Order: sequence, then structure tokens, then C-alpha cells
Amino acid sequence: LLTEGFSYKPHAFALGFVEAPRGEDVHWSMLGDNQKLFRWRCRAATYANWPVLRYMLRGNTVSDAPLIIGSLDPCYSCTDRVTLVDVRKRQSKTVPYKEIERYGIDRNRSPLK
Repeated sequence: LLTEGFSYKPHAFALGFVEAPRGEDVHWSMLGDNQKLFRWRCRAATYANWPVLRYMLRGNTVSDAPLIIGSLDPCYSCTDRVTLVDVRKRQSKTVPYKEIERYGIDRNRSPLK
């Protein structure tokens, strides 16, 4: 992210949302001290679509389930990894869920480095 010319207020938050092919994507973030990310929450459209499955599946056979679930076009990759992009170095790195989870528990060997 390019950050020149921006001022930071600790514990300020931002909300962003966009209409994606599967539905609305929402991202909420909050800055902590030292201009570091303190909280981040995202909700992919797949999460909003899951509750209707019980109604869509009702009265159908098991063999219909893959087609019904597929009609929601679920995005499993949204919950499995994140891609970090460094615009200055023109590099990107995909970090798998297990590495993000490990960092969230022990707070060392950051995947951001």
C-alpha cells in the first residue's frame, strides 16, 4: 500500500464494500498504535449465501446437492488463503491459511516479511 501523504489516527476504522459476481464483499479494518493493523474483518458473499442452502436443499435428493450448492458459486478460496501485494517491489505472495493461523497463535515469523 502507498501511504505517503496520509495521516493516521489510532483506533480509527474504515469500511469498504463492493458488489462482486457472487454478491456483496465487505471489509472492515481498524488501525492500532504505530500505524499497524489492529483488527480486520471480511465477509465474502459466500458467507451471506450459506444460510439459504437449507431451504434450497429441502425436498431434493442427495444427488441434487452438488448442483444446488454449485448454483451459489461458493468461493472456497476466499477462506483458504490471502495474497499480499507489495506495489513498490511489484511482488505478490500467497500465504496459506495454516501460516496465517500459526502467526495468529504464536505472533512470530510474520508471513508479511
